[in-house]
Amino acid sequence: MGRGDTGTDMLRSARVTDGGIFVRTEQDRAVDILFDGRRIGSFWLQRDTRAAGEERKYPWPDALRRFLDGVTTLSLVDHVSEEELFSAEVHLGTGEERIRIEDAQGNPLGLDKSLRLMRLFESRSAEHVKPLLDSMEAVLAALEKAGVEPFIAYGTLLGAVRDGALIGHDSDADLGYVSAHDHPVDVMLESFHLQRALVEQGFAVTRYSGIAFKVLVEESDGTRRGLDVFGGFLRDGMLYLMGEVGHPFEAEWVRPRSRATLEGRTFPTPAVPEHLLEAMYGPTWRVPDRRTSSRRRSRPCVASTAGSAAPAWARSTSGASSMAPARRRGRRARARSCAGSALASRRCAPPSTSVVATAAT
Repeated sequence: MGRGDTGTDMLRSARVTDGGIFVRTEQDRAVDILFDGRRIGSFWLQRDTRAAGEERKYPWPDALRRFLDGVTTLSLVDHVSEEELFSAEVHLGTGEERIRIEDAQGNPLGLDKSLRLMRLFESRSAEHVKPLLDSMEAVLAALEKAGVEPFIAYGTLLGAVRDGALIGHDSDADLGYVSAHDHPVDVMLESFHLQRALVEQGFAVTRYSGIAFKVLVEESDGTRRGLDVFGGFLRDGMLYLMGEVGHPFEAEWVRPRSRATLEGRTFPTPAVPEHLLEAMYGPTWRVPDRRTSSRRRSRPCVASTAGSAAPAWARSTSGASSMAPARRRGRRARARSCAGSALASRRCAPPSTSVVATAAT
């Protein structure tokens, strides 16, 4: 067990037990969990925790529990500023050896967005990476056929532009697209259309949200992997890329698309990928950081608990169901009503406030 005061405004105190990580905080920021300096996963201080008296508890993910028997230096690091918020030598279970989150062959593992342990790219040879690249190409082609202009995104884009390679301590790949629509409900309807189109093409798809889903593929080596597809849209000079980017953006930075080399292959990118990377990771994105993963470092839309005013497009939608004439009470009207009630309860903070959503990677 480890505990301590952190001395930061974001995280007043933290302690670690066999049951999970307990924190005292009012902020909802994403933090990385490091075991002996190696990133294991991430979580939001509010969204991914639950009340436990005066603290909030992040329970250990099930996939991780079997490894938690021994000793490690556990650190909590702000996912945006990289500031170390907490660090302590912790003893979990009854073991005395250093905790190692690895597969049977000694390859390091990390938690993906679905809280599954996946092999990190740093331990995968070119031969092992090839099936992933094949899957990325197949899903990009399927999305193109379905009517959008997809590109690699987040950490996958970062690795391609900065190094021409996958980030070593990452474990998955992300794709994105910017819709031709500018209203979130139209973008949401389009996303469900894409899902149906991909299913018709033979892909298995699961959904994260109204504008984000996972395409499940079986790679040629038998590995079953999910490739995340994040939809976005431009409105009033802002780019909203689900679920975390809300940033000033120009349309010409998106289209026509460009290309970047990743592990010896070329993949589509936004027209000016540097602008998207700055929106996702901030102005220091060019500086390599071993803690950087494909989880986002830009300003997300976060649930508002303070009753803050919603963006104009959300306010104009909320309450639509009560005022809609009878002829609109079809499928589209129901979609707008549901989206309006959800969007009206959310707010996007100014881009200067950098909070990251990871899906707790």
